[in-house]
Amino acid sequence: MSLVAAVGCDSSVADGEAVYNIKCITCHGANGTGEAETSVPGAQDLATVVPSYATDAELEALIDSGTTDDGDGVSMLGVTMTDEEKANLIAYLRASFP
Repeated sequence: MSLVAAVGCDSSVADGEAVYNIKCITCHGANGTGEAETSVPGAQDLATVVPSYATDAELEALIDSGTTDDGDGVSMLGVTMTDEEKANLIAYLRASFP
């Protein structure tokens, strides 16, 4: 059972989980640690990264720019997402990695 189903979250979180499973899971893994067999070396642990960004706008900038403050980061997948997909992804990240 997915986290979304387990906690009964709204549709934006469920839609965000779908985006995560398509765009993010390969590097960050199902649990967000970045330690999955398929993970890219150096993938960030989302339990550490997500809470460090105080606002959704900051998280969106991270997704769009592809970098974290320490220079590591995602591969600019945000430029391939709609605003709605990014908003849903952020809702999922906030719900999953508080």
